[in-house]
Amino acid sequence: MTRLGAEDDVFDPAVFARGVPHEALRRLRDERPVAWQDEHAVGDWPAGPGFWAVTRYDDVRYVLRTPEVFSSARGHGWERRRISRST
Repeated sequence: MTRLGAEDDVFDPAVFARGVPHEALRRLRDERPVAWQDEHAVGDWPAGPGFWAVTRYDDVRYVLRTPEVFSSARGHGWERRRISRST
């Protein structure tokens, strides 16, 4: 598991504004299928704590089918965002 480089920061909204980054997504699936992703600020929502990006289909299926291993029980970025927007 590795951190993403700027060239593969496919979860930055500015990247998607230029179009779907198909090549960068392919590179992630091939070279770094599980990588730490910084969570960017979006509009008036502040940047979040970040998250693990899981990009291969079979890996995503495994994560979704094993909540006893992969859980957001201790919180996640969307919860923080909802709270920050309401204050």
